[in-house]
Amino acid sequence: MRLGSKWNRRNFLGSAGVIAGVIATVGKSLAWARAASPSNTAISGFGQSGNVYEELGVPTLINAEGTMTMLGGSLPHPELEAVMFQAGHHFVSMPDLEVAAGKRIAQMLKLPDGFTALVTSGAAAAIQSGLAGILTGNNEKLIQQLPDLTGM
Repeated sequence: MRLGSKWNRRNFLGSAGVIAGVIATVGKSLAWARAASPSNTAISGFGQSGNVYEELGVPTLINAEGTMTMLGGSLPHPELEAVMFQAGHHFVSMPDLEVAAGKRIAQMLKLPDGFTALVTSGAAAAIQSGLAGILTGNNEKLIQQLPDLTGM
């Protein structure tokens, strides 16, 4: 995705998920995921009806408001579901995945050499991480001092 294109939460999360999935499943093809997709697998027990929300007694809604966390965030694109399905068949070191995803996102954003991106669990974590970076800069002593803000 180009920097000039319109970024929103759906595009960011979709891109981050795709990157993470691709990194976690190097050497796997989308054809394999389609052939072994959950829709081709017989489900017994929970989820057998095809609507787990109905089984739980939770009504589904028509989302006429857009991407909203209170309505489950967003529906993933089929390409993202396929990559997530592939990734679900492997174990990886989460710290290694975080570093690799940060490097890949930095490449996509064309950040200067030495800069990486950080994937967070949400806006609050991103704000906290950004503030920590602003407070400490590249000072290793201050980084190690967190969360103690004395002298910063």
